[in-house]
Amino acid sequence: IPTLPYDLTKTQFTRDLFNLKTIPVLIILRNKHFDREVPDLVTNARHLLVEDPTLSQVQWEEPDWRRTLFGPMLSINDGSDKAATLSVEEVLSADDYNYVAVFIGGQHCPYCRDFAPHVLKSHAALATDRRCKVIFMSADKSDENYEIMCNKLRGIPTLPYDLTKTQFTRDLFNLKTIPVLIILRNKHFDREVPDLVTNARHLLVEDPTLSQVQWEEPDWRRTLFGPMLSINDGSDKAATLSVEEVLSADDYNYVAVFIGGQHCPYCRDFAPHVLKSHAALATDRRCKVIFMSADKSDENYEIMCNKLRGIPTLPYD
Repeated sequence: IPTLPYDLTKTQFTRDLFNLKTIPVLIILRNKHFDREVPDLVTNARHLLVEDPTLSQVQWEEPDWRRTLFGPMLSINDGSDKAATLSVEEVLSADDYNYVAVFIGGQHCPYCRDFAPHVLKSHAALATDRRCKVIFMSADKSDENYEIMCNKLRGIPTLPYDLTKTQFTRDLFNLKTIPVLIILRNKHFDREVPDLVTNARHLLVEDPTLSQVQWEEPDWRRTLFGPMLSINDGSDKAATLSVEEVLSADDYNYVAVFIGGQHCPYCRDFAPHVLKSHAALATDRRCKVIFMSADKSDENYEIMCNKLRGIPTLPYD
C-alpha cells in the first residue's frame, strides 16, 4: 500500500478538512475535479470494510442533481391511458437537451390553471428550438388534483407526486410563489445545485419560445475582456477578432493579462520585457499574452499599443 511521508501537519490538516475526530478512518474520495480546494467525500468506510471487504454497500455512483431534485423516474404521459415510465437520465439526456424547464404548479391554484395551457402550447417548440425539455413538478394538495393537472399537461413528462421534493426544490431556488417555470442548465450533474438560468414564468405568455432569455452560457472571457480583441501585427490597420478566437482553449491553456499604461514609467520599462517574452510564452507554455490599458487618455493608449505590436489588445475602456 503506498504510504505518505511522516508528516503530522498534513495528517491534522486532512482530519480537520473532513472533520475526522477519531481514528482509524478509511475515507473514500473521488479522484477528479483536481482544481477544487476540497475533493468530494464519498464516505468514511471504517465500519464497513471488516464485514464487506469490497465495500459493495458504498454508493459509488457519482451524485446527479437530476436524481436529487426529480427522483430516478419520470412518467411520460403521451395521451394514452397508460403512461410510460423512464429513467430521469433518459428523459433529460444531455445528448438531447441543453436545458430543463421545470413547471411547478397545482390544480388548486387559479394562476397555475391559467398558465398551464401556455406551457403545453410551448413545450414542443422549446424542445426543438432551444433544446429545452419541459417537465412538470406538482405543488398540488391532493392526489386527485395532481391527476387533473397531469391530464391537462399530456405530452409533458411529470414527476411522481411528492410534495417533499417539490418543497425541497422551491427552497433550493427560493421560490416563494407558484406557478414558476425555472430554466436549468442540463449539465454539471455532479454539482449539488444546477445552474439556474431564469424563472421564465412572466416571459412565456408573451414569448412562447423564450427568445428574450439569455440562453448562452456565461463566459468569463467576455465578462472581463468584452467580445472583441484587436490584433496589432505591425501593419497600419489592426485586425479585430472575437475573444473566443484569440483565446481559444484549443490553442491556449493560460491567458497572461498585462495591465499598464504609457503614463506610468514602471509600465514603460516593463513593456519591452512583455513584448520580448510573449511569443515564447505562447509556444512553450501555451499562454496567450494580451494587453489591457490603464492609461489616462486615448493618445497614451495608442502609444502603448504601438509599443506592443503583435500582442492582442483590448479596446480602450
